[in-house]
Amino acid sequence: MKETISNSTQWNNAAKAGLVLGGTVIVYSFATLLLSKVHGSAIVLILMRLLNYILWFAKLVGCFLLMKYFIRKQSRTYSGVDTRTSFSYGLKIALCSALICAAYTLWSVTQIDAEGLTMLFNEAISENQVDNNTKAAIEKLINNAPVLFTVAQFIYCFLCGLIITSIITRTTPTEDIDNQ
Repeated sequence: MKETISNSTQWNNAAKAGLVLGGTVIVYSFATLLLSKVHGSAIVLILMRLLNYILWFAKLVGCFLLMKYFIRKQSRTYSGVDTRTSFSYGLKIALCSALICAAYTLWSVTQIDAEGLTMLFNEAISENQVDNNTKAAIEKLINNAPVLFTVAQFIYCFLCGLIITSIITRTTPTEDIDNQ
């Protein structure tokens, strides 16, 4: 007989699954960061862009399949798992994964590619005819950019996890559905 799942067990399993999903996103992010450093002819840049899209699609499909695996594993391992429990578990995975991705984003923006961020804002200032007020606002934004990027990444990852969880839990067989 299968054991019933406790809330602490569910959080523990969700943290492990979130680490795997977050690691997948971090590997993708790091790969695209490396690809962005490649310079060359127009053909090379087009191929890098194409590779970037392929990696993005692989990340999306990989995260979907991993989330499906973890949710189905829970429904097979524990008794009393219904759609609501599976959805709750998926949200916990999404939250843990989003926290890991946001932490990586903060580290990446402040440590790995800090000068890239500054160059981006400097290009925006130099390419556009901006007045002093706009320039001051952009400089203020530069100081807050790591926090803004981190919060945006957290929200983005959590919403993606929410959508994926919603799709998966509607199609995942549960014990309650199997018994009816």
